[in-house]
Amino acid sequence: MIWMTPRRLEWVLRVRGTELAAWPMAERAAALSLMRRCDLARRVMAEALAQEDAPLADPALLASLQDGLGRRLALGDLVLPTMRPMLRWGALTACALAGLYLGYIGLDTEQPDVFAAVQAIAIDAAL
Repeated sequence: MIWMTPRRLEWVLRVRGTELAAWPMAERAAALSLMRRCDLARRVMAEALAQEDAPLADPALLASLQDGLGRRLALGDLVLPTMRPMLRWGALTACALAGLYLGYIGLDTEQPDVFAAVQAIAIDAAL
């Protein structure tokens, strides 16, 4: 078992880089264990990652992801075809229940009619 401290982690990060998969298994396990327990170790790792250049985008991979997503959205694969009618009826039922509920609330409470008071003032002024 390797004893890892935040200072040793900083040194290993400078020597081996931030790609933990390239580290020997014992050092990687010790570093991950330390980062789980210590805020300072997490800060050291974050600073090391911040100093690295951002990876270059892979245009072929990006085009492949966009194409796959576009095909799925166009075909409607995100929802199973057998579930579409259930979703439609469910949405219709929810809208109907919401309308009934809001209509019932509107009838149940007595709210003053603002326009009646304005009409009464206008009629009194005209007489």
